[in-house]
Amino acid sequence: MEQPVTIVVVDDSRPARSGLQALLTDSPQVKVIGEAANGQEAITLIEQQQPQVVLMDAQMPGMDGIQVAQIIKQRWPAIKVIILTMYPAYETQVQAAGVDGFLIKGGPVDDLLRAVIGSPNFSADNLLTPDVLGEINSGLPAQKNERSDLNGGSTIGKF
Repeated sequence: MEQPVTIVVVDDSRPARSGLQALLTDSPQVKVIGEAANGQEAITLIEQQQPQVVLMDAQMPGMDGIQVAQIIKQRWPAIKVIILTMYPAYETQVQAAGVDGFLIKGGPVDDLLRAVIGSPNFSADNLLTPDVLGEINSGLPAQKNERSDLNGGSTIGKF
């Protein structure tokens, strides 16, 4: 049996951290090894724990998730960083920071698990759901697609 993917969760909201941890611990393929409430805590924890994946909120007080992602990618380029946000408009900043994934909070749990579990095996894949891709590409809100199977079973699109 393969070792689970190790994850650090970073979000300034305790309920968000707890919710993510609860979702992720349901899967034997992942192991949350720590959580942080801000950017400085995240950097310290990542230095100590060396996770495979960091799942991080984009907006946090002090150092935001995008600034922290840049530091992580400079110091520990092998660690995969996935930004979670409620705002698709962060796409350009996220790409510039060199993060490996970009997901909208509240999206399907399967998308989150695919991004996290797949991250150690992908090289610099930035991930968006198809609805978010449509919203970013058109500049207008995308119509919600009732189908959950857009790409042969995957609800995650690559750009």
